[in-house]
Amino acid sequence: MQDRVERVTRYIDNVMANTEGTRAEGVYVVSVALKGRAGQQKLEVLVDSDKGIAVEQCAWVSRRILEKLEEDDEPLSEEIAIEVSSPGLGTPLQLPRQYYRHLGKLLHVRYRTPEGAEAEIEGYLQEAQLDGVNGGDSADSVIVLKPKVQGKRPRNAQPLENIRLPLSRIIKAVPEAEL
Repeated sequence: MQDRVERVTRYIDNVMANTEGTRAEGVYVVSVALKGRAGQQKLEVLVDSDKGIAVEQCAWVSRRILEKLEEDDEPLSEEIAIEVSSPGLGTPLQLPRQYYRHLGKLLHVRYRTPEGAEAEIEGYLQEAQLDGVNGGDSADSVIVLKPKVQGKRPRNAQPLENIRLPLSRIIKAVPEAEL
């Protein structure tokens, strides 16, 4: 099965390397997973872009992957359903690059404190200072959150200070809907 995942991943890499000037320009792969048992397998491909992603872009990527599979001299031994979609609301961020798209939006973040304890915060993403190519995961990369105010605050209350979190301490960051 690992061989199949590697082959399909190569097809996807090939498709994504050739998106310039197409509907899928700027789209990148977040994750690839082959799920299910023999005879009923599904390839789940999550894609995103720095500006958000449209259904047409997912469809374009899906069609190109299918074309690559059909061109292969050594077809896969069985049919595989392919599902290309965007990470929906409530899907944890998996790549540092995804933080850029969520600037100004509400995130629920679980992280480790400097002492090693787990903590959680809900806040609005104010900054994403990401080092490296395409927001790589350097130890110096941080996000800045403005804590969400819970309930009413007294008029004379001091404003809540922004929280700086190194990406290396973030366990899980999930975009939340604003209610």
